[in-house]
Amino acid sequence: MANALCRFPVASSALDSRVAVQLSPRLAPWALNELLDAVVAQSKSLPPVWRWGMFEVGLGADEQRCDFMTCLANVREDAERARGHVGHPQLQVGRSLLEPWCANAALRAALPLLWFEWDMKPSGPETALASVCLDASFLSDAAAPTRSQQVDCVRQVLGWTVEPAALGASISREVERCLRELPEHTSLLHLASLQGRGVNAVRVTLGLKPFELVSWLKAIGWTGNLGLLAVWCRIATLPWQRVFVQVEVGERLHSYLGVETRLVHDPMADPIESGLVEYAFADRARVTALRNWAGHERLRTAPELSIERSFYVKVAPFDERPLCAKAYLGFNLVDA
Repeated sequence: MANALCRFPVASSALDSRVAVQLSPRLAPWALNELLDAVVAQSKSLPPVWRWGMFEVGLGADEQRCDFMTCLANVREDAERARGHVGHPQLQVGRSLLEPWCANAALRAALPLLWFEWDMKPSGPETALASVCLDASFLSDAAAPTRSQQVDCVRQVLGWTVEPAALGASISREVERCLRELPEHTSLLHLASLQGRGVNAVRVTLGLKPFELVSWLKAIGWTGNLGLLAVWCRIATLPWQRVFVQVEVGERLHSYLGVETRLVHDPMADPIESGLVEYAFADRARVTALRNWAGHERLRTAPELSIERSFYVKVAPFDERPLCAKAYLGFNLVDA
């Protein structure tokens, strides 16, 4: 069963390493065995408390990437399950978020998702980061947060996740400046400190229609390639649909920008596949293989559960560097 508003998975069982073990052979089009072995080992090292997972893979012909992501959600008994694991060594990157999130029901309602991400090498995780959803309406029929409420959440989250405190306050002011220029109906979706990757900045995720995105980027003084971004938005989405974007904000706005999109059902009528190859230097075989990822299969060790597979792609950075494309291969459990 899934949440009626966002189809978020709320199966009776949380995710554990069995799912990554079963799915790892499907990753062969994008990653070498030694990297897949590291991802499986990472999944086995984690507590079984997750609601959703993702493999992040590169779409370039010679790119070897298979990062690993897992998500905690404010559903069922997930917080109670996670409370006993706040000291787990693999979760230390997000402990400053996880500990208050597990302990405070009101905070979980305001911040309904926590994501953990590990950047993988064959030897294991190289770097890690944690991100949080700042939209209370994402998992429920609660009202979307006001701009003032989101600013308060940004200050609180950066106070927990950015060091030193003075740097967190400075970044928060720059995020708030950018938020003030958003259309009134737009909410900040996710926020992640990048200090786990050695970058004194945060990554902000939000959804805007293409014409709103261009106007917003001009208003906040973004210095990336607006012309190329406009071309990609015409390929990736329809003018009246929202496109999900990520920007990086430090004590000043960075030029990085990522655009997330999905492929349509009919590959013969989908300009995104060709656009990924032409503009983002993706390998066509890797892009085509994405369509074999989506679907369902029974969990072999527990046939009363099924694995649901989904994906989306991201193109970045729309600055002076060449574009590149990644795919996020999602998986979750559903009651069969």
